[in-house]
Amino acid sequence: MFHTTYYISVFTVCLGASTQFYSFGIINPVQELLTEWINETYIRRNGAGLDLTGMNIFWSFVVSSVAIGAIIGALLVR
Repeated sequence: MFHTTYYISVFTVCLGASTQFYSFGIINPVQELLTEWINETYIRRNGAGLDLTGMNIFWSFVVSSVAIGAIIGALLVR
């Protein structure tokens, strides 16, 4: 019923999805350290810290930039 191409595609998708979750497993444990550093840097540059909403938005950009960087890196490989 299914062709070999189907099984290869399913295997590739499963393998690719697992690496994405591994990446987030590496990023999330250092969230507290990085957000403190980002806020301290922001205070030094602007005189006031980020509020909780601003920090959450900034952190979402940091996390998403890792995934976007992975996509760009994958597209640049020959």
